[in-house]
Amino acid sequence: MRPRVAAAAAAIALVSAIAAACLSSCTHANPGPAVSPSTNQDRSSAYSAAIGELRDYLTAWHEQGESVASERFLVPSQRGGSGVILKTGTVISYQPYHWVSSSQFTLLVTLDLHFTGSPGAWNVGNNDRFITFFRPAGQDRYLLQFATGP
Repeated sequence: MRPRVAAAAAAIALVSAIAAACLSSCTHANPGPAVSPSTNQDRSSAYSAAIGELRDYLTAWHEQGESVASERFLVPSQRGGSGVILKTGTVISYQPYHWVSSSQFTLLVTLDLHFTGSPGAWNVGNNDRFITFFRPAGQDRYLLQFATGP
């Protein structure tokens, strides 16, 4: 064999061996329980309701101020205010991150925020936040908990 052909054959053999090892380990992985269509609908409904609450929070923050909005929409540990004035706020996108139940889950949300004055701990424009939504027992509304990381 010529040197180039021999090197190519060796490379192909190595890639084949790696691929076989990967496939072998993948076939032993437990894929977990299948998600039924009704479960997907439940999650979709919960996500829609939660994003609605988030939009209502942004509206309240803009119209009534951060302190009033936080008392109504945030978990107790995040209530209060720093005096940041929201000029406009919209939800750009979201993606599921962690599901516990329809009463507790986390979404990674991208917000577009603009402020009058200092933005405080926020960015002007796009802000990615992990938001955990909690629905306390006996309530139909979610409380929000913001975090910059999971």
